[in-house]
Amino acid sequence: MAKASSRHATVRIGTAGWTDPTLIQSRRFYPPGTNSAEARLRYYASQFPIVEVDASYYYLPTEQQAGLWVERTPPGFVFNVKAFSLLTGHPTRRNALPKDLDGELDPGKRDAQRLSANHLSADALTEVWRRFHEALLPLDSAGKLGAVLLQFPEWFGPRRSSREELRRVRERLPGYQVCIEFRNRAWLEEGTSRDRTLSFLAEEHLPLVCVDMPQGFRSSMPPLAEATSPDLAVVRFHGRDPKAWEHKGPTAGPRFRYLYTEDELEEWVPRVEQLAEHTRDVHVIMNNCVEDYAVRNGRQLAGLLEQDADAPPGMLVQGCCERASRALLTIRGSIGQTPAAVPHGRADGTQRGYRPGGPWRRTVDPVGRSFISGVRTARDAVLPFRNSRSTMTPRARNPRSPGKQPWNPGQRR
Repeated sequence: MAKASSRHATVRIGTAGWTDPTLIQSRRFYPPGTNSAEARLRYYASQFPIVEVDASYYYLPTEQQAGLWVERTPPGFVFNVKAFSLLTGHPTRRNALPKDLDGELDPGKRDAQRLSANHLSADALTEVWRRFHEALLPLDSAGKLGAVLLQFPEWFGPRRSSREELRRVRERLPGYQVCIEFRNRAWLEEGTSRDRTLSFLAEEHLPLVCVDMPQGFRSSMPPLAEATSPDLAVVRFHGRDPKAWEHKGPTAGPRFRYLYTEDELEEWVPRVEQLAEHTRDVHVIMNNCVEDYAVRNGRQLAGLLEQDADAPPGMLVQGCCERASRALLTIRGSIGQTPAAVPHGRADGTQRGYRPGGPWRRTVDPVGRSFISGVRTARDAVLPFRNSRSTMTPRARNPRSPGKQPWNPGQRR
C-alpha cells in the first residue's frame, strides 16, 4: 500500500461514458430536449464530476474533440481516457488506423480487418503513441485530464517483457497520469505473484485499477483495494453476471448488463475509504453502462459514502450533484455543506493553462520546466526527445487534407 497522503483525499464517482445508446433510449437520465452530444455532456457534467472516455479505445481521439470536451464542462470536471486499443496489445479495427500510416503496415496484413501492434513498423507505432498523447493536450492544459487508462488483454501476463512494457509507459505518455488494469488473474493471484505485482507497481508509481467483476475466469481479477501510488487510486465496476461476461459479439456492452444491489455496493464503502486514506484522489467508475444502471449505481454509492460515519476525517466525495457548481460533500462535519472547491491539478497543487481553439504546445526550457500554451506549469516530466530542450511546435497541415498532418517516418517528432 502506498504511503498515506498528507492532503485530504477526494473521491470522484462517475460512469464510463455519457452517450451509450441504451442510456439515451431508457429516458431515465437525460431530461426532455437533451438531444445533442453537446447538451448531453453538459447535463452529465452537472450530475457527476468525472467521466471515462471509452470511445478512444476504438479510434484515436483528436485535439478538436478534446477541446470541445473542455469547453462543454465546468471547472473541476475530470476526464479519464481509455488508451487506444493498438497501444495496449488489443486487436484494432483496420479502419481505425490513420490512413497516412497504411504504408507502414506489414504487406501481408494490409487486407486484414483486425490489426495488432506488431503489424506496424516501430516508427509507425511510436507515431501512434505520439498522436494519442498530443490529442489529449487540450484536456491536460485545462486541468481536466484525470488519468489515461491502460487496460491490458488476457495474454498480457506477469513476465519480464510485460514489466518492461509497463516501465515504458511514462516515456510514451510523458507528463500524464496513467493507471493500469490487468485482465490476467496471474498478476494478482494470492501469494508471491500478488506481492511482486503490487511492489512493482508501487516502485514505478503506477496506480493499479481495482475492479469488481465476475469471478471464475482467466480474466477475473480479485476485488482488492490496493493503492500503489500516493497520487491516485481507481476502481472500476464491471458487473457480476458470469453468463453476461462470457458474451461474444460485435460489441462488449452486453457483458456489463448488471445492476448492483445496495448491499453489493456497500461492500465497497470500506474499500474506497481505505484507498482514500492512502491517495490524493480516488476515481470510481461504474462501467455497467446498460440503460441507466451505471448512473443509478453511481448515485447509490455516493450516497452510501456520504452517510458512512466511519469515513476518514476530511474525505471529500464528489458524486451525484444537483447543480453544475459541483458541490463537495464532507463526510465528517455538516453533510450537505459546500466547502471550497478542490480543483483537479498536479500533485503540488499547480494548475495548467488552456487556450480555447489551440494550438496546444508543450515546450521544455533549458532547465527542464514545461510550458503548455505559454503557461508555466510545475511538470517535471520531459518529452522523450533525443535532446530534452526540444520543442513540440504546432503541427504542419497538409493543404490537400485539412486537419490532417503529413507523416514522414524519418522526421523527428
